[in-house]
Amino acid sequence: MEKIFKKLRKISQYKYFPLFFLAFIELGFYMRLILNDHVSVWDDQTFMGTLIPISNISQYLDGLTSGRIPDIQPFRDLTFFLNFALNDLLGFTTYHLFNVLIWIGILLGFNKILVNLNFGGKLRLLCLGLILANPFYVWSVGWIWARKHLLACLFIILSTERVVSQEPQSKKNAILINLYFFIACFSQPIGALFPLWWAVYLIFIRKIPFRQLTRLFIPLSFIFLFVLALNDYYYKSPIFTNMWGQKLMGYDLGTSMLAFGRQFINFIYPFSLSMYYYQGSTLNLIGLILLTIICLWTLKGRNRNILIWLSFWFCPLLITNSRISYIFIFNTYSLIGSFGLMVSFLYLLQPLYERGSVYKQKIILILAFAIGLIFSFFKWSNIYVWEDSDRMFQHSLKHEAPAKFYEIMAEEYFRRSDFTTTRQIVRSLYIFEESDFYDIERKYSLSVFYDGDFNYFRKEGELRFFNQAHSVFPSYIEAIILGEQNYKYPACQKLLEMSATSKPVLPNRMNLDFYNAELDYYCGFGFKNCLGNADNLEPIISKCTYYEYRYRSLENHMCWFDKKNVSLFDQVSLSLPF
Repeated sequence: MEKIFKKLRKISQYKYFPLFFLAFIELGFYMRLILNDHVSVWDDQTFMGTLIPISNISQYLDGLTSGRIPDIQPFRDLTFFLNFALNDLLGFTTYHLFNVLIWIGILLGFNKILVNLNFGGKLRLLCLGLILANPFYVWSVGWIWARKHLLACLFIILSTERVVSQEPQSKKNAILINLYFFIACFSQPIGALFPLWWAVYLIFIRKIPFRQLTRLFIPLSFIFLFVLALNDYYYKSPIFTNMWGQKLMGYDLGTSMLAFGRQFINFIYPFSLSMYYYQGSTLNLIGLILLTIICLWTLKGRNRNILIWLSFWFCPLLITNSRISYIFIFNTYSLIGSFGLMVSFLYLLQPLYERGSVYKQKIILILAFAIGLIFSFFKWSNIYVWEDSDRMFQHSLKHEAPAKFYEIMAEEYFRRSDFTTTRQIVRSLYIFEESDFYDIERKYSLSVFYDGDFNYFRKEGELRFFNQAHSVFPSYIEAIILGEQNYKYPACQKLLEMSATSKPVLPNRMNLDFYNAELDYYCGFGFKNCLGNADNLEPIISKCTYYEYRYRSLENHMCWFDKKNVSLFDQVSLSLPF
């Protein structure tokens, strides 16, 4: 036994032993997630499903140009192709294993940054330990599709490690920084502004003359401009809008400022995490006030190191907060910047720790251990949440859920044919003082219609009750019910009347446009058994000729049409603008 302890003491003195020990602890934390490897219904299944059928580069390029693959992020996609190959080879999935290994790589790269900044061993371990314990990071590691953020973070950290090294202007470092930056931007372009930060750091903090940095920043500038132009074109193009839709909220400066506050509070108080941004949360204002106080105090102290690393946190958020969406405060968007906050924290702590007495040092370590212990408990709880889609939904519903989140949940439970839960979620939505719930009201109506436990009279009564409570009644659903009861002509007539006055919903691949859905039900429940005259379709068809998937809907339903009316279909198809 004594020999074993001597050997362990010898191993513990090895230079990299603490890092390997922390990596081992992290693997232990995430082992349940790695073994279970749950593929969440929230984006994971949908987006990975677009990559699974692809077997060669030609198909991949076609998927990008047609919009079937979301976002221009080839390095993200490459890792998933590696996943698919390994899954076939091993017979089990490796999605979370990849995420955890990338996350450990981020921590090792960040440790090298701390070494280059001359932080002592104990302070480095304290910093890494607090990062490991913080539940804030679970959402980036636990969400499979967040791998794009993990990859971007890894290569921004590796680039920054070279920037803060002894000779960042050397030819080797210039090549590595540009290569890492290129990979980061084509994993997820959230780090596109970091060349500006690197320039400020090298010129104003390291005092390196700009002429010595030209071979570093000339290629970085070209990469930056190319990525900026490409993504601006892509996200404004009809390809992206029609396939995936816009998730943008109405932008205003106040919302953006509150979002900065919320992203900050999520990191320092990671106990109320949610998937979607709710503008009415008090945490937004509390975080903004705290952030403002810290920034003003830092400016007053004029500590350049703290200032520069505090600005590191703002770099990725300036991009996301200029294009506000419902998910832009999700922790993955603050992932890269959080490492700047940790360096700022260490620069603040360094004089207190290194110049303090042994007694003060012990107090700091005890406090750090206590915070780490509390964080670890909540981290374990968050890992448990990410093991199951229902837990994830319920967790966000409990902590904070805007109207958008209720819509996502209703969509998912409707997809699972859990119609009772769908209706419960829709009824819960009316706690919000918002009026435009057309899509989710339709889900409510459809859940009533498809519910096999309801007879015709109960379906009609349920919908009429819902209409009285919320002054909304989708008349085309009433037409479907009439059609189900063999009153075919009234059903068709109601649909035609509805088409003349209803407003369209922004169409995208995930949520069929109103008129397209109306055409589906019209054909399915009306035309087949009653009208027999394609001329009656013209009021609806006239509104269904812009998007390609509408054309496909017409084509799919031609089975209901009499052969003599094919000429009408040909006429409509020739008018489509593609």
